[in-house]
Amino acid sequence: MSDVNTFYKVHGIRVLIYRNGKLLIMKRADSDENDGNLWDIPGGKIEPDESVFDAITREVFEETGLSAASISIEDLHGLIIGDFDSGNKLVIAVYECNSSTTKIKLNEEHSDYRWVNLSELSSYSLGRILIAVQPSLSN
Repeated sequence: MSDVNTFYKVHGIRVLIYRNGKLLIMKRADSDENDGNLWDIPGGKIEPDESVFDAITREVFEETGLSAASISIEDLHGLIIGDFDSGNKLVIAVYECNSSTTKIKLNEEHSDYRWVNLSELSSYSLGRILIAVQPSLSN
């Protein structure tokens, strides 16, 4: 049996939101210093004392206008572990959700959105998180 000697806390969440077989992607605003004008999926940091599921509900509402009643959290898709903005190891949990509507209300973090077939993703300029997740998505 191998030794387990590393523990990683989940710092953030990202959400793959599907509706009728299409994935919601959102274009980051030009002001985003890391992924400006690149296409990504909603999500963000988990606040202190916030559960992962509360963070999903909050971030999805803040970035898309979708309420908790319009999404259903389906499953953990996977984890991304990497050196991001701070140079520290960060863990981002990626969840799958379904939406009961396609009506999105953008906030200042995004300039556009699209519902796309997975086969169309390669025609978009993708942000770091969606680049990491894309190989695990099924067409």
